[in-house]
Amino acid sequence: MIHSAAKRKIRTATFVVFVLFTLAFLFSTGEDSSIFSMFIMSIYFGLLVSTIFFILISIITYIITLVSGWLNN
Repeated sequence: MIHSAAKRKIRTATFVVFVLFTLAFLFSTGEDSSIFSMFIMSIYFGLLVSTIFFILISIITYIITLVSGWLNN
């Protein structure tokens, strides 16, 4: 199984990706939208990207753990 330290690092990296993509989308939106809609859209975009990032990193970590355990036996 995946160690708790690796899970903690994945959660931290996912949070950093969420914050960075939320801020990037918030500052890249145009002036024609309201502040509230830009804020909601940026949070949605940040959640979408961080969820995809979390799933991919979890799968990669699981595969690495599986292969490492297989090679050690």
